Amino acid sequence: MLLSILFVIFAVLLLYTAYFFLTMKAQVFLYYKSSDASEKTKPIFMGFGIGFLLCGLFSLYLAFFYTIIQAFVFLGIVMVLILSFLIYLNKSM
Repeated sequence: MLLSILFVIFAVLLLYTAYFFLTMKAQVFLYYKSSDASEKTKPIFMGFGIGFLLCGLFSLYLAFFYTIIQAFVFLGIVMVLILSFLIYLNKSM
């Protein structure tokens, strides 16, 4: 029961993060603020947004139907997604 509640909370956080990326509000993390940079980074932020959206939906699925193996694989995928975003931010600075 507790793990289901945690997955619902995690799903809300992931879905809000997906909204943040899909509406391009995540560009506040970028160091440069030109209009050309906005167009170049749009597909990258859309990709991260779709990734977080899929992870949020899968987290909602895991809130009701989960096994321990699925939970660990899911958390590994989310960790790789977050680390890839941090590496992208580090390269863009």
